[in-house]
Amino acid sequence: MANNPQFKLGILHCNSTIANAIFAILSIIGQLGQSITLPLWIDSTIDNSSFENTDGNSTELKMDSYFVLTFSLSVFFLFFGSITLFLKVTRPEEINPLGKLFPSKYILLVASLSALDGLLIVYSSSGTRTPPHLQAILQTVVIPLTILFRFFFLRKRPTLLKFICAGMVLVALFVCLIPTMFTITSNHQQNISEVSNDHPSFIWPIIYITGLIPGTISIIFMEASLKLKLDQDKTVNIFWFLTWVKLYQLVIIVLCFWTDFLPHWGDQPNIEIFAKRHVSINSIWVFSISCFFGGSGCSPSPGVRGTIFMLCYILNFTSSLLLIQYSEGAALAAMVSSVVTPLNFLFWTLFNERPFQWHPHLSTSLWFSIGGLCLMFPAILIYNFGEKEKVVEDHQPEERKHLLEQELRDLSNAEQY
Repeated sequence: MANNPQFKLGILHCNSTIANAIFAILSIIGQLGQSITLPLWIDSTIDNSSFENTDGNSTELKMDSYFVLTFSLSVFFLFFGSITLFLKVTRPEEINPLGKLFPSKYILLVASLSALDGLLIVYSSSGTRTPPHLQAILQTVVIPLTILFRFFFLRKRPTLLKFICAGMVLVALFVCLIPTMFTITSNHQQNISEVSNDHPSFIWPIIYITGLIPGTISIIFMEASLKLKLDQDKTVNIFWFLTWVKLYQLVIIVLCFWTDFLPHWGDQPNIEIFAKRHVSINSIWVFSISCFFGGSGCSPSPGVRGTIFMLCYILNFTSSLLLIQYSEGAALAAMVSSVVTPLNFLFWTLFNERPFQWHPHLSTSLWFSIGGLCLMFPAILIYNFGEKEKVVEDHQPEERKHLLEQELRDLSNAEQY
């Protein structure tokens, strides 16, 4: 069995190598679709934002980033919650006793990090703030972040060669950011994306990168959580785990409503307008829900783009966590996700965001991005096929445990979930 490990999930049984290959492919498809459709969904009503009030007046409304956050999280919670409830009824052994032993404080920590990641990423993902093609490049920073945080939290140290590869990725990122940081852009590129004037052009890309930090840490914590074995060598059910994470994350996001009227950050200029647009009968929520289903004079685009985004997110998130749980961990998942970068970049080289259409283009930014990709490709490949990372021993007298795993065990002994 050690030479031929098996993947088991419910009635599904197969070789773990085959299962991980399937998870990797599904994760790539999901992440590519997710990264493409998020800015398209957020900006889907910019050119179609009138909503007829009950008094006959027309109010200018558009798809709001806070709505995208809360609506998406509600759908994710209902989706994973429905699966968990189904398993609870039909296969109660799948919701194993480990769930009762699992520390709720740890789930809250993961949810808090994921919520912070969502707030930073979604608000900076509009094409008017961080151009979609640039988002594809910036996501590559997850690789060096994963190396750093896996060493810090899991005591797993990459080889010297992998450190060099991570450095190459950072250099490549700087090359890609040169046009944005120094506003070296052609007239054609300016027509591609109308960058917001709220901040200097490089601020929103920096915020986007910052949002990847709590997201990466949360994935590291999820790895420790999903690999934890407490009851008869069993791990926690992934759908049960995601249900609680998404519930806590939704509650945190709702409590962070004030971010939507932060100056130069949120989509609303002040709290009065926020209350009017979110609480009244003619609120953004009413408009956005109506628009999502084709009402309020909207085209099918918002609903189609939003649905594709949520389906791709579910596909990517579930596949990535299964890959983490049944493989060597988050490092492999980060390497797999790096494949999305050139695919996403190619997509936005061939298409315009506004209006969304086929339109291949050349610009100064394109050549800097190609130069960055030329550095990224060999670095990613060498990292992927290089020697596996090493576990740094913590010199405990008995079994040497990973820091997070030991902490989880201590917490689970201290409380009953």
